[in-house]
Amino acid sequence: MLASCEDVTPAIAAQPEWGAIGEYAAAPVTDGIVGVGEFEGTERSLEDAAANARLAGELDGSNASLRGELLGRDVHDAQALFKAAAERTAPKKVPPGTC
Repeated sequence: MLASCEDVTPAIAAQPEWGAIGEYAAAPVTDGIVGVGEFEGTERSLEDAAANARLAGELDGSNASLRGELLGRDVHDAQALFKAAAERTAPKKVPPGTC
């Protein structure tokens, strides 16, 4: 993790950019189903997770989240979505001195 723009060296700038995808991106996976299992200290069924996601607006609209999008999907389906997204997206480069 870079502390500031001054930490961007040519070697770092040449690497792909990786970062968090948002606070609503983490999701448990149990028995191959995304959204089922322990989350933030509470064991959740798919129904519990869906109810919480609906209350938080994670399933649609401006608060839609990755966790909401993947809720109830098989983990292999989720992996396929990530692979397809990675194939469409080129990593960002941070040229030195542009911060």
